[in-house]
Amino acid sequence: ISERFIQPVQVSDLAIEGLRGLEGIDKSFKVKVTSSGIVISASQLPDHEYPKPLTENAEEWAKTMVAALQISRAHSSLIGTASQEKIFEAIFDGSFSLLDAFSHYSGRDQAGENRARRSGFGGIGVVLEVVQNGALILAVLESSPANVAGLNVNDLITHIDGKRIKGKSKKTILSAIRGEIGSFVKVTVRRKNSPEFQASLKRERTFLPTVKLLEENGILRIGVSKFNNETAQQISTKVQNALQRAEKPIAGLIMDLRGNPGGVLSQAIKVADLFLVKGQILTTHGRHPSSRHEYLARANDILAGLPLIVLINGRSASASEIVAAALQDHKRALIVGTSSFGKGSVQTVSRLPNDGELTLTWSRFVTPSGYVLHNLGVPPNICSMGLDNNYETIVSEAVNMVAQFVRIKKAWREVGVDNKLEREALKQKCPASSKQREVDTIIAEKLILDSALYSRILGLSSSFASAGD
Repeated sequence: ISERFIQPVQVSDLAIEGLRGLEGIDKSFKVKVTSSGIVISASQLPDHEYPKPLTENAEEWAKTMVAALQISRAHSSLIGTASQEKIFEAIFDGSFSLLDAFSHYSGRDQAGENRARRSGFGGIGVVLEVVQNGALILAVLESSPANVAGLNVNDLITHIDGKRIKGKSKKTILSAIRGEIGSFVKVTVRRKNSPEFQASLKRERTFLPTVKLLEENGILRIGVSKFNNETAQQISTKVQNALQRAEKPIAGLIMDLRGNPGGVLSQAIKVADLFLVKGQILTTHGRHPSSRHEYLARANDILAGLPLIVLINGRSASASEIVAAALQDHKRALIVGTSSFGKGSVQTVSRLPNDGELTLTWSRFVTPSGYVLHNLGVPPNICSMGLDNNYETIVSEAVNMVAQFVRIKKAWREVGVDNKLEREALKQKCPASSKQREVDTIIAEKLILDSALYSRILGLSSSFASAGD
């Protein structure tokens, strides 16, 4: 933690606060720091002092923590009977109280769910809803084991490996269906107007779908709910297939990142790279040498230059902001909506021997134009906050506010990364909103269908529409 966290933090402080975390298990447990040592006590444990190691001697502090924990478990009934996982949670929560809101410890179960979201899991490729008599299939993923076996939407799974699932929780049902990649699971399926049947399915690596694509009026509309290890491939496949199948020329694409909390950093890079031919996508800066990277565009533009508009709001964070900022800074896309969340930091995840995880903030994002996203976010080219649904009014504002935006963007680059108040004041030029307003889509549609106006706004050195000062 002391080596990787984005800001300096002393080993001694991490150790002491970690021990103090045990107060969450036994309220009588206390840690006192003297000039020469560490004193621990509890209602059943008289004062016990340990020599204080040197501030940055991690090995000696670890030994001290272990010794203090052992004697605490022997003399405090509450700490002594606490599970190992509860001890881990208490100590890590204590240490992490010194860090930022994005750094945390996840126990084995939660960490397993996190890994499944990021990297997939052994599954059969269905989305389920628990109903009275079992689990109803809401969606079947393309080319999945369930798809190959002929399972359909609205099929009802009643048994898994011969065991009835009526009345079981969704967590229990998912746990039974998921398993080691390559292993088999047998499901009993009830289908309307058909006899009940069984299917034996071989589990494959499965990713929950994060991308939806629709085509309407010659415009592709793609919604991205989060970024996992398949998101870029899903976008690429869906967009290119749609372009090939289209009966008439596609006018452009609207990518909706509103409400997208982010996810895997590498996928944000790959998604931005789908639409960029060259140039910098992102740089990251932190204390640890391995946290410093420069990411460059290397792929072809899958849209071949067709108009691209990205929708964002106050809940668009992290990976969403990387994509929006890179496409905006390279004038590859117009950004419509409100200021984004401003979650501009990178977390590194370390797997622990108990299968839990430590998630630590260790670097910050810097956009191609040179501003740090942290506590600032991405400013939209066209701010819909406070504007009505009159397209002409919105476009007029977009053109009239150019000079103001030039000043704002300069301030965006120059404001200090730790000046939270000033950064928040800048965001108020287009306040972040959690709403997904219909006007955003109206603006995007009109601009894509009016290529001259789209090019005019995109070609401006900086264009920023706002409801006011």
